[in-house]
This record gives sequence, structure tokens and C-alpha cells, in this order.
Amino acid sequence: MDYILYFYPTLILLGIATTYTDIRFQKIKNWHLAIAAGAGILTYLYLILTGAMQLTIALALNPLVALILGFILYTTGVWAAGDGKLFTVFCLLMPTENYADLIPLPSLIVFIAVFLIASLFLLLFSFGRIAKKRAMLTNKVFWKAILGGMCKSYVIIFSLSWLIIRLTDPLKPYINMFLLTVILFLCYTSLYRLLQKVPNVALTTGILVSGIVLRSIFEPYIFTYPVILNVLKVAAVYTLVFFFLNSLLVLIGSGDHKERRVPFAPLMFAGTLAANTGFLYWFMELLKNLRR
Repeated sequence: MDYILYFYPTLILLGIATTYTDIRFQKIKNWHLAIAAGAGILTYLYLILTGAMQLTIALALNPLVALILGFILYTTGVWAAGDGKLFTVFCLLMPTENYADLIPLPSLIVFIAVFLIASLFLLLFSFGRIAKKRAMLTNKVFWKAILGGMCKSYVIIFSLSWLIIRLTDPLKPYINMFLLTVILFLCYTSLYRLLQKVPNVALTTGILVSGIVLRSIFEPYIFTYPVILNVLKVAAVYTLVFFFLNSLLVLIGSGDHKERRVPFAPLMFAGTLAANTGFLYWFMELLKNLRR
């Protein structure tokens, strides 16, 4: 995979430029993205024509999948438009095959690495923010919002996670549990943001009732006593994790620039570089050790 080295000069220059403009001006400039994308395409052409690189289906689909992911996270309010476009260009410039045995598409590897790097950073950032605003820990409105959000999250996960897992059954040969969890989180985040925009108790109740009715039809065995306890427990664990991660991502949401979120370009740059290292294998090994 020596051909990846050809992409690094453009990748590093883009990372430096966008990190500066995102921190200094809270903007990612389109002309930076256009020049980097053009340089990336020319690099691909050179490598393919010289035989140093083979064009595979995974590489051809890579920027398209990145674009779709960026668009989904933009429409759900997780990323700003500039962040979505930057992610697509970073994926174009990082055709890594380091984890081809795990996930064949480089854009998904980049996404997971960016997500993990951002989550670790924002976890530390949020602790610092809470420490500075300790008064909100005794604020009833704050805890009411937290409780309401967690209830919505639980309804979504209990009612719909099983359906998403069933719909992804045909993809089982191509995805592992880690990737399935990422898919579940993306679906959860999209629906959670929708319910936040349409704060209707009847809608939330309708989702819960529909989910229970459908599960009783397609998975009636879960309503036996020992099984339902396990299902409720697993849903509670996913609720805590997904709600927490979603709350962290709000810090980098596309809100008012005057109330600026954490600049995301440097985190995305760090995640893209990490995608071509052993970072993900190290992280998975860490999770295995924690479960022991």
C-alpha cells in the first residue's frame, strides 16, 4: 500500500488549511476542498495509469459512501455542511486497505476512526465544561431535559433496533458487530433528531406502540419472562451509550457560529490519519480487555 504515501502531501496540506480556517474563522473554504479533491483525482489517475494501483469496486464506491454519510449527518444536524464536504474529500484522500479484512470500504474506516477520536476528545471537553458550570448539575430543568431525552432514546432503541437488525440481515456476510453498532447509532441519531424537531408525545407513543406490536408479531418469543428482561437490559445499555455519544456530538453540531461548537476539522484530520494506523485494532483490543 505504498501508493497511499502519494496522497499524504495533499491530505496534510488540506488538514492544516482547514484546521486553521475552522479554528480562526469557523469556516471550511470550498476552494481548499476543490483543490484537494482535484489533486486527489489526478493522483488516482497517475497511480492507475502507471499500474501502481488497481481500481476496485471498494475504491470506486468509497467517495460515494462518504458523500452519503456526510449528507445524512448534515441533514440530521450532527455536522455542518462544510464538515460533511470535508469528510468526503478526506475519504477520497485516504484509500486505506489496512482494515480490508474487517470493513472493505475505506470511508467507513475513516468514519469510525473520526468518530472515536472525536468522542474521546469531546468526552474530556465535556468534563471540563461541566466543571466550569457546576450550577447546572443542580438545575431541575437540566435534569428534566436529560430524563426526557433518555426516555425518547429508550423508546427508539427498544421499538426499532430489532427492525434495523432484521433489515441488515442480508448484509451479515459483509458487516461485523462493530459496523452494525455504527449503523444502529446512525439510525438512532437520525430518528432522535427528528423527534427533537417534532416534540410530540403522541408521535413518541405511536413509535413505542408500533414497535411493540410489530415485535409481538415477528418476535413473539421475546415477551417470555427471562427473555424480555434481557431485552430490556440490553436496550438500557444501548440507551446510555447512544444518548451519551449523541450528547457529545451536539457540541460539534451546526448551530449558531456565535455560540461556536468545538472546531471539528482538526478532529476529522486526526481521525483520517489514524485510519491508516493500527488505532482501530488497538481500540478493539482495549474493549476486549475491559470486558474481561
